[in-house]
Amino acid sequence: MQSSKWSFSTLLLAFVLASVIVAPSILPARAATYTPALTSGQWAEYKLLATTCLPSGSPECLAQGNGGTSDTDYGLLEIAGVSGTNVTLDLSTAYTNGSNVAMQGWVDVASGGSSLTSLAGGAPSNYFILSGGLQVGDAIWNAPGAPALNQTTTESILGDARDVNVLNYTYTFNSPYGQFSTSTSTQFTFDKQYGILIEFSLSTSTTSPSGSSQFTTTFGMVANNIWRSDSLPDFTISNSGSITVQAGSSGTTTITLSDQYGFGSTINLQVTTQSGLTCTLDKTSVRGSGTATLSCTGQPASYTVTITATSGPATHKTQVPVQINPAATPNQPTNQSNLIYIGIGVAAVVAIAALASFLLLRRKKEASPTAPTETPPSATTT
Repeated sequence: MQSSKWSFSTLLLAFVLASVIVAPSILPARAATYTPALTSGQWAEYKLLATTCLPSGSPECLAQGNGGTSDTDYGLLEIAGVSGTNVTLDLSTAYTNGSNVAMQGWVDVASGGSSLTSLAGGAPSNYFILSGGLQVGDAIWNAPGAPALNQTTTESILGDARDVNVLNYTYTFNSPYGQFSTSTSTQFTFDKQYGILIEFSLSTSTTSPSGSSQFTTTFGMVANNIWRSDSLPDFTISNSGSITVQAGSSGTTTITLSDQYGFGSTINLQVTTQSGLTCTLDKTSVRGSGTATLSCTGQPASYTVTITATSGPATHKTQVPVQINPAATPNQPTNQSNLIYIGIGVAAVVAIAALASFLLLRRKKEASPTAPTETPPSATTT
């Protein structure tokens, strides 16, 4: 088995194409109508509920562990538009490393036609959205060879009692040269009212020269806004404030990521700076909620740093103002020293002024003429 990374869409389509061609068609017992029951703006989120592969050391199981379904974080199906029997949808798959694969396609709920094809190519296939209101015995499309629903029952879906349609079958493939054989049992569960996929289960047994292996996987709906008022899982990003630092030093701020409505996927972080500034993060990814520290240093100027957070199809940004001030010159006195020098200078001026005043007064005193003294009259003899 060739190792590959399977997206939410290709995971389904890769295993059902041949079964669509060979599965017997059961004619409906009633005249079913084939019209979409979904509307633009509706969405459903899916996650990997369980996956196993035995024996774990087999080549097939090792291939699954290297870019297989276990790497899938969640899948998102969004209705982009509805026209007649045609439904346009956006499919995206987020992986546990934070990367994302997105595609847009269309399905026709009447003919079964679709722009979504399997990895191997071939006739179009559609197992994401069926017509609303179908029931057991109805063909899933109004087309020759379309497989029929096997069961209609009531199940608890996301805590709500829902009528669901079940489609299951088994298909066996033997390689032309007898090198390996594969038996695949597949089950799809659809909401009866809206015709949207609820759950997909796959069990594959493979026999090859290296031995036998058994692989099982289940994807299921975990949220929607179709019959519920769920909010689409998302996250927010913010920062603790601007950075102001002198050239030659490094300043920091905290980047905070917070999950919303059950979001718990890996978020990748990327920093965009301007010329003259260097900024780094102490971590480039966060799972769900968490923090990262942004450090910046650079040349004197004002900057704006953008941190972009991406997980699957969701992208959010936050901006941090950064001010780099010129560094102080080596001999430049500090403000405190300046005050000391100013105080000393004032004291010196006062002392000099006082000394000058004293000397000036003394000089004036010495320069002034002394008053004439009266000579006492001489004593005369009579």
